[in-house]
Amino acid sequence: MAAVSPAPAPVPIAARARELDDVTLRRAQRREPAAWRGLVLVYQGPVFALLGRMLGAGRRPLIEDLAQDTFLAVFEQLPAWTPGGPARLSTWILTIASRRARPRPGTIAWRRARPPP
Repeated sequence: MAAVSPAPAPVPIAARARELDDVTLRRAQRREPAAWRGLVLVYQGPVFALLGRMLGAGRRPLIEDLAQDTFLAVFEQLPAWTPGGPARLSTWILTIASRRARPRPGTIAWRRARPPP
């Protein structure tokens, strides 16, 4: 008798609710300020949580700077982001945040991580 593979677990409603609705996303892509505020409200918690885990809770000023830098990059690149592409919007935004948190020359994280000369 062949083994039956289990059905994939349903996505919890709470997880689905973390994505921005399509109407607000399209408005944000057209650079409407109210939609941008909505985008920040939906994703600021996950962005701060990720940056906090990566950098440590005691680095609040750096986390705030990197979160702001993340959303500036999101707003700059959002018109080119394609819904239904290889990543959900939340994945794309958190990828931008994680890249901002890795110290590389020229980044905020690099300048903050280096001791003064």
